[in-house]
Amino acid sequence: MHTPQADKKIFKVLPRDLFKKKRTWLVLGGVLVLVAAGVFFVVRNNAATEDASASEAAMQTAVARRGDLVVSASGSWQVIAASVIELSFDEIGTLIELNVSVGQQVKAGEVLARMQ
Repeated sequence: MHTPQADKKIFKVLPRDLFKKKRTWLVLGGVLVLVAAGVFFVVRNNAATEDASASEAAMQTAVARRGDLVVSASGSWQVIAASVIELSFDEIGTLIELNVSVGQQVKAGEVLARMQ
């Protein structure tokens, strides 16, 4: 309940002309600026910490040195040839000479094998 006496006590604590003074507004403005700056730096620091922890997990470093670079990979998969040519022979016989190896490139007209 507000009574006239209670209202007078409030005005004694906060006089009416308190906010009319230039000094009061400067102090309040300074406090607001400090609070805003504190909030800004706390938020910025938290964001920088999160970014640093994310980049630390993705980045690896090592001491540079001269040497051979060895890279290997393993796995299981099926290799499919880009092109396949079916071969057929007119004669039946035994293979006596093989002039090419698997994966070797050959030219048209080159003798690949001899049969008996």
